[in-house]
Amino acid sequence: MTATAAPTLVDQDGGLDDALALALLVSSPAARLVAVTSVHGNVTAPAAAANAARVLELYEHRHVPIAIGADAPLAKPPHLAHPRDPLRHVIGAPRTNTPCAEAADELILRQARTHAGELDILAIGPLTNIATALRAEPKLPRLVRRLVVMGGAFEHPGNLTVHAEANIGHDPEAAASVLAADFATTVVPLDLTRTVTATRRWLVQLVRTAPSIRMKTTAALLVLAAPRRALRLHDAVAAAVLLDPAIVTATRSSPVRITLEPGPHHGQSRHASGSARPVETIVRAVDGERVRVQLLMALT
Repeated sequence: MTATAAPTLVDQDGGLDDALALALLVSSPAARLVAVTSVHGNVTAPAAAANAARVLELYEHRHVPIAIGADAPLAKPPHLAHPRDPLRHVIGAPRTNTPCAEAADELILRQARTHAGELDILAIGPLTNIATALRAEPKLPRLVRRLVVMGGAFEHPGNLTVHAEANIGHDPEAAASVLAADFATTVVPLDLTRTVTATRRWLVQLVRTAPSIRMKTTAALLVLAAPRRALRLHDAVAAAVLLDPAIVTATRSSPVRITLEPGPHHGQSRHASGSARPVETIVRAVDGERVRVQLLMALT
């Protein structure tokens, strides 16, 4: 790691693209991973913690503390996107790294205080842990340098419901709370991430030519996540934006409002022009080839 590597915490929900985001972060000199927290979403929070441990084991970052977080949304029953936990079957059981005694919100607050004004948070699952930490410490936004959120669908249908993107839709109340706070927030929405893909042919060739067990395993994850022609790199794109903001080629600055009213629009992300809410940076376009290059370098 370089002397300028930013202390970084990842809040994740244990999916395949979460694993790719972690692979990018631990392989980059631009970030120093100081903690990983888990949240419900793709799998249960305990399973998401175990999956993070598997990735950190694979990438020889066993020292990074992992904390189990919220296993349910703030105001509704949990819903798991991938209850069969495909990541567990590809990597296998971790050998050394087990979750610490702290809860996720406690670890978030401890790292924010330890690295006050310097900590970057990458949130690539539902925002329940961040919202809970914010409730406990309303000054949290002042302690965090950047919050990068993979979530929301503004101009494209959602992937949880017609209107809601999964990370926001799994816990709309948490998302509304976090996006109403005065974090320096960058939102990387589904509108963008769905356009950045790795083709299945490229992935299969990567598996065949991978020179190391680590690369073969991670490449196999990619193939598993791409049952059709191409893999959408949702969380990896958010990680790439955090690591290298220069890949961003277009943004929009706008307050974000989350629909909390019951009905078909529950969990929808909307621009809220004229609102007094904080203005977020919403990424609209990135250099997709640079994202794929980052990913390839992380896998080697």
